[in-house]
Amino acid sequence: YDLEKESNKKFKLFGGNSHKEELYKLYNGNVPSDREALNDLIKVRNHIKIRQSLKDNEALGRAYFGNLWSENANINDLKQVANWMNKFVYLLSNGTFSETTVKMLSNDLFLPDMDSSIDDYVEKGNRFYENLKKLESKLNPRSKIIFKRETDDVPFDQWENQLNKWKGQLSSLHLWSQYSNTKRACRNSEASLFIKTIEKRNIKKDDVKPMVLGNFADSLLNIVFNENDTLATFIGELHENRIKEFKDLDVKIINLNRKRIFNKLNSQIPKIYGAANDPEAKVLAGEFTRKSGHLPVRTLLEKAGGTIKKIKPVFMMSPLSIAQYLDPTNPKLQFDVVIFDEASQVKPEDALGAFMRGKTAVVMGDTQQLPPTSFFDQMTDSESGEEVATALDMESILHLCKLSFPVKMLKWHYRSRHESLINISNREFYDNELLVYPSPSHTDPELGLKFHYNPNTQYHRGEGSANPLEAKDVVKEIFNHFAKYGDKKSLGVGTFSVAQKNAILEELEIERKAHPEYEALFSENKEERFFVKNLETIQGDERDVILISVGYGYDTEGKMSLNFGPLNQDGGERRLNVLVTRAREKCVVFTNFRAHDIHLTANPPFGVKSLQAFLEYAENLHYNQSVQYEDYDEAPFEDAICNFIAENGYEVDKKVGCAGFRVDLAIKDPDNPGKYILGIQCDGHNYASSKVARDRDRLREQVLKGLGWNIYHIWST
Repeated sequence: YDLEKESNKKFKLFGGNSHKEELYKLYNGNVPSDREALNDLIKVRNHIKIRQSLKDNEALGRAYFGNLWSENANINDLKQVANWMNKFVYLLSNGTFSETTVKMLSNDLFLPDMDSSIDDYVEKGNRFYENLKKLESKLNPRSKIIFKRETDDVPFDQWENQLNKWKGQLSSLHLWSQYSNTKRACRNSEASLFIKTIEKRNIKKDDVKPMVLGNFADSLLNIVFNENDTLATFIGELHENRIKEFKDLDVKIINLNRKRIFNKLNSQIPKIYGAANDPEAKVLAGEFTRKSGHLPVRTLLEKAGGTIKKIKPVFMMSPLSIAQYLDPTNPKLQFDVVIFDEASQVKPEDALGAFMRGKTAVVMGDTQQLPPTSFFDQMTDSESGEEVATALDMESILHLCKLSFPVKMLKWHYRSRHESLINISNREFYDNELLVYPSPSHTDPELGLKFHYNPNTQYHRGEGSANPLEAKDVVKEIFNHFAKYGDKKSLGVGTFSVAQKNAILEELEIERKAHPEYEALFSENKEERFFVKNLETIQGDERDVILISVGYGYDTEGKMSLNFGPLNQDGGERRLNVLVTRAREKCVVFTNFRAHDIHLTANPPFGVKSLQAFLEYAENLHYNQSVQYEDYDEAPFEDAICNFIAENGYEVDKKVGCAGFRVDLAIKDPDNPGKYILGIQCDGHNYASSKVARDRDRLREQVLKGLGWNIYHIWST
């Protein structure tokens, strides 16, 4: 701002004499130059503004400074008062002064005895400080720990709150006394360092007990390790290498034993041609060269049975064939061991001849499956035209042997690839004694037991005794299966009655003609060909997928009878057990009623009662019973692993399985909660329960991996 330059512009108003006369009025003496006059005017204007501001803030000034506030006030006095107010506000904010201080000063500030009041106030403050020091020397409260600051810097209100807290906890002083005594007792032990860590708050109080127990357990473990060379030298990786080596050797030994047995038997085959001194060899040589007129089988075995046994040391024959071809009086046709398979279907009188031809007998079978029966020997028509049994089931050779001879139960269930396929049978018929391996996928639509309910189908009571619409549903599912899997998965159909089997076959014949492109899948030459069988003839068969057609149920009049054919007879539960355990991967049950539609009588047939349980489980895949856990289920080691995995964001299930065998821990697939991505086996009760290394270290894992599990072992040592 160049005053010289602008003066001509700004002082044009002074160009006339009238303006200069105004300036003369403003000055008591001589009028200065134009520039000096301008500066003086600016100062006058600022002064007027300041006076106006003071006038506007008159009330505020008097509120803060009282009578000291005036136009003629001493500026130094006002500064001293302002500094005092700043200090007072600071002391009030940090707790040095209280509301009582403010009240006292407000009332007594301008009273004549102000000095005496202040002295009294200061005296009381000093007395409180002295008492606080005495209390501090007795209690040793360590203000740095409690308040994170020195004692002199702690406001009174914080001391007051802390003292009130202590006063309210006087009843717990005995706990502190106990702690002090325990602390003194531990000072001379190895726990002294641990005490310091606790008192420094380096450990949370809730973690103290678990850490003490953990250290104690670790000390015990060290003692055990020092006293046990096996544990002291155990290394998980080396142990797993030994297990892998054992697995490889075990498989090699089995294969070598097969070859060894083959070689041993092969070396015992007698010479047939040129054996002049062996009459049995001459008979066989003659039979080999003869084109016609061969000896009857029984005659051939009588004359050359000894040599034939050397060539073929194992005969596979039915009881009828044994009686027909083997002379019981011929010592050369005696066997070291006779093995009966499916002995539950062999009548005692049929088995007697086989026993006479052996030194030792092994009778194998399942008393919960089909017994010898005459169900189809005769059939009569009742008023409703339904099939009924005309004779009771007979006792089998298996039942008689079970009463007199040592019994060994084979508990491993190998067929089902999903536990739901065997759960009900295991519960209803085997007292949960079967060893069933769980599936890693419990919600897979292609695995397990499924329920197909169609209330629109009708059972035709009387003539026909079948359910045609249900037969159509079954046939539709047959073609859906073949369209999806082709010949990759085998298929079979089981029915509760011959009439329902025939209804399905009739409907199937119609659809096969309409879909000739599937004809190859119905070939009789396949190793596991497709079949439709009723429950009396299905034993011994198994397929990847089984469709079960109940047939019975609500009839055309909307009524339902509790007549389920052979299931109502004694032993009907055995037929049901056979039918529902034929599937390896998937079983679909077709019916027009639900489990709650079966209204059981006071003493229902076991077969009907089991059918209700089976249908209820098929509907809900949940058997309504409380699970009784053994003591060994309380496994701290497995629980610790489970908690660790859960803390890392994975969902874990414990003891996965239904009967006999359980996977200790199973981690759920985050993208598919119905499937497990990893199974964890520990060396707890499950592992130790098997005393055989082959079962423990090879076969169990082999079965689990065959079911689709990924297994990882964790050793507690």
